[in-house]
This record gives sequence, structure tokens and C-alpha cells, in this order.
Amino acid sequence: MLKKLNDIQIGGNKDTICITLILLPLITLTPVFYSTEIHIFTVFLSFIGVIGISYRLLDEYIHAHKLETSTKFKSSPPPANVDVYKSYLVGHATDTAVPIRIYFEIMTRHIMIIGQSGTGKSVLVRNLLFQHALQGGGLMHIDGKNDQGDFLKFYSLMCSIGRGDDVLVVNVDLPELSNTYNPILYGDPDEVATRIISLIPSSENSPGSDHYRTEATVALTIFVGALQQAGLAYSMIDLALLLMSDKALMELDAKLSEIDEYHEAAINFKTLLSKFIKKGRIDSQALKDMFGGVGGRIFMLGTNKFGQITNNYNPDIKLFDVITQNKILWIMLPTLGKTEAANAFGKILVSDLRTAVSWVLKLPDNQKPSPLFLASMDEAGSYVNDSWGRLFEQARSARIVMMPAVQTDANYKKISPELLSIVEGNSWSKIYLKVGDLDTAERIVKNIGTTKSIKYTLTSTESNSESKQNLQVTPNSTAGDGTGQSYGYQESDVDIITAPQIEALGIGECIMTVGGKDIYHLQMPMMQAVENHPFQVNKLGLDTPEKGLSLKLNYKKYIDVVKLKRDIDEEDSKYEKLDRPINK
Repeated sequence: MLKKLNDIQIGGNKDTICITLILLPLITLTPVFYSTEIHIFTVFLSFIGVIGISYRLLDEYIHAHKLETSTKFKSSPPPANVDVYKSYLVGHATDTAVPIRIYFEIMTRHIMIIGQSGTGKSVLVRNLLFQHALQGGGLMHIDGKNDQGDFLKFYSLMCSIGRGDDVLVVNVDLPELSNTYNPILYGDPDEVATRIISLIPSSENSPGSDHYRTEATVALTIFVGALQQAGLAYSMIDLALLLMSDKALMELDAKLSEIDEYHEAAINFKTLLSKFIKKGRIDSQALKDMFGGVGGRIFMLGTNKFGQITNNYNPDIKLFDVITQNKILWIMLPTLGKTEAANAFGKILVSDLRTAVSWVLKLPDNQKPSPLFLASMDEAGSYVNDSWGRLFEQARSARIVMMPAVQTDANYKKISPELLSIVEGNSWSKIYLKVGDLDTAERIVKNIGTTKSIKYTLTSTESNSESKQNLQVTPNSTAGDGTGQSYGYQESDVDIITAPQIEALGIGECIMTVGGKDIYHLQMPMMQAVENHPFQVNKLGLDTPEKGLSLKLNYKKYIDVVKLKRDIDEEDSKYEKLDRPINK
């Protein structure tokens, strides 16, 4: 009871006036103020005072949680003077049902989302993407779950606002319903080589591996420079076959000599080839050893369904154009069914995004994306690498918003111990849904911080005493009783929200922090199109195809299929012998 009275904190000018008005009729009962009109007027004023003080006493119930939730949490006051046309609705505060929005300037400082599967993460992302597209902004969404149904819902939303023609899609499972995308075609040789080498895990802690990685980067730079000097477009499969065929390398060398044998690209290419020439021929095995696993990964992305998307010299998708022309790009990665290839594709895609951001940074301000460009990455831990964090440091100047979503902290930590800190430190807004990992929940609690709490104490004491002397004619005795009561309070730091509360969040609920000071417990809305629209691919490729290397079309010329099959059979027989039981 005492605690509740203290929480109400009656006092101040308004409460004093209300209490005075309530007591006013008692004062006017004296003969000095005897008048019917005065009595009626003071009763009216007293009624107003009762209303005022009642509102204060019932304030807790008036502002009780208006939306049903299992986690009772009082949100911060909503931002003042937020323009609904320059902000996005995230959800409604559970205690007041007031809509909470993120405005554009806050979004440029990036958004971090964490939540386990099935808690509303995809719905939240789709809502924000829809509102961004409604403003006319461009976006890219990487769907690590490869959810076809989620894409069709989003596509119907785009058609409902007249932006269906802006949608581009990479659909590996259904290449016939996908746009084409060649992630290694554009950029200078250094940029392209960096993209390709991102397929190989970082090896800074291993001097030997780092040496081969550096050698492969240099060689790839020279190869790409030679192809660009020769005026030949190329694809993943072209580059993979080029690394496997001495005939293809010699033909490229001859073409460079024909164009200008003294050009820097031609000289570098000849110098590189000279390292692998033995007995007048190129030692293909030594070449493969130099490139290590990168050749296999390039080949993997240039064959089968991935190859149907990447082997194109005039692709529909160029990330720089998607960003600067406010296009909408949805990428479905089959990270579960095609784990290795999907992860490799995601890594080279993110590296291509880094290149595009670097180009946008060089543009004058009036040519940078307007509205902002939103880069959303669901299940980001499946396909990013440790250098991905630099995007958060540079994208803001390019007016590009990063919005990654993962299920637990471990998704970042498995890539590098520092990545979580980089992403979290560069994300102004953080949205936490229900998490199933205690370590993640405890870190969220620590990140949200503590608040001051007052602990009240009420102590009661009671004592009694009695004494007397025996063997006296006249009894001499004394008796006494004593009671005491003390009231006190102690101020201490307590968590604003606890780990069990984070784990108890319901589906469609989230905790959002903005700038580390404003904290909201929200219920998120679900947006969906009234009418479903059948999907149609928007082909944007150039009418006139570029001249390409086209090694795949003449693969028999460059690859000895019979020899390749014989080599494979020899390898298989070698392992069969190892598997045979030993006869004693």
C-alpha cells in the first residue's frame, strides 16, 4: 500500500489545486460564507477537484496495457512530430496502443533484427520493405530460407501499388522464372578478383594459406584484365574452363598479342603463363594448385541451375543500376537444399554489393539514391563473410540502409568474434523478437541496460518485560511493553527487461530500441495484398548481345572428355582399393 502511494507521487501545483477544490465546501460552511449560491458553486468546484485527483489515482489503470501481451513492459514516450510520410510503422506500443514509427534519418544508421524462426521476423521485414517501396525507394532482399510463398505475397503487394514492373528476382530453384545475373562481369580487374576470392574463407591467421590466397588474387586480377583487354565478356563457366584448359589460355594469349602485345594486360598475362610452362606446354595441374578451391567454387556456380542464371553476357541484373534506378530485387537462396553453392553465391553477391556501394559513394549527392536504398538480408549468417561488416561503416554515406536479420548471436560469431560487435555498434535501431537462445537473450538484456528501482521496507518491532523481587513482605515488581515501526527505502539498479521476458515474447511481438535510450514493446501488424497476382519475369537484358568468350559452347575443343573420364575412373578405382577388406 505504501509503495503504491509513493508511486502515485501526489504533489505539485495541479494536485494541490484539486485537493483545495475538494476541501472548499468545508471552508464555505462557516457563517462568513453562508450563501446558497456559494454552496452550489463550491460543490461544483469540488466535483471538478474529485475528477482531477481521481484521474491521478487511476492513472495506472488508465494507462494499463491496451494490447494483450504476456510481457508487461512500459514503453518510452513516442517520438514527437513524426511525419507519417517520412517514416515507417514498426508496430503499436502494447501499453498505450500508440503507433511507433522509424523516420528516414534514423534508418540511415541501419537496423539490426534478431528473432527465432516463426516469431514474425519475415512479416516484419515484409512490412518494412512494402512501406519503403510505397515511398518509391529501391531495395534488395536476400531470402536465406528460399520461401517461394513469401516472395509471391510480396510480389502481390508490389503489384497492388503499381510497382510490379520494378521487381527483379533471382530464383535458383526455378531458373525459368528468374532474371539473369552475372556477378563477375562488371568492375575493374581488382574489384572482380576481390569478388571471386571472397569465395575462399579468410586465412590471415595462417601464413601459408594466406600466401596462396594472395597468389590466387593476383592471378585472377591478371586473367580478368586480359579478358577485358581482349574485349571479351565472360561468365563463371568461362573462367572455370579457362583455368582447366591450356588451349584456351594459349588462344587468349594469341588474341592479346594480335590486339597489342605491348599492352600492360598482355605483358602481365604472358609473364603469369611463363610460370606454368614446362616442356613447351602449360602445366594445368600447377595452375589448378595455385587457385586451390576457388576454381571448384567458380565451376559450381557456373553449372546446373546456378549456371542458367550466371552464364549470361547481358544480364538483367546489375546491382549498381538496381541501386541508382530504385529497382526492387528479391534473391532466393536455397541455403538448406544447396548449402555449399548457395553460400558461395551469397558471398559473391555481398561482395558485388560492396563494389556497387563504392561506386555510389563516388557519385555527387544529387545522384545518390533518393529515397534511400534498403538492403535487407534474412538469415545473413549463412552467406556473409568477415569483411561484410565494413558495409555498415560506409553504406550510410551512400544513402544505403543495411537491415540484416538472424536467429541468434551465434550466426555472427561463427563467422568472426568481432562481427557481432561491428554490426551491433553500427546499427542505431535494434529489433528483438522472441529468441530461444539464453546467451542471446542475456546479451540483449545487457544491451538494453538498467534503470533505477526503489525497494521499500516496513519493519515492525514488539517487546515486553516483567520483573519482581521475592521473599518480601511488600511485593516490588515492574512490567513494561514496547512497540516500534520503521519505514525506509533503498535505490538500486535493475534490468529494464529480463531474459525470461525476452524468451516469453509472443508471436508478432518485439522489443525495439532506438539510439540506446528509447525502448518500445510493440505488436507488429501484418500487411498482405487483397488480390494475388501471378508472377511474370521482367526481362531487362540488352537487345544486342556482347561478344563473349563462349568457352562452354566449344568445351570439347578445350577439354579432353575421354582423358577427363579416365582420370575420374582412376581416382574412383584408387578409393575402391582402399575400401576393400584386407585378406589375411
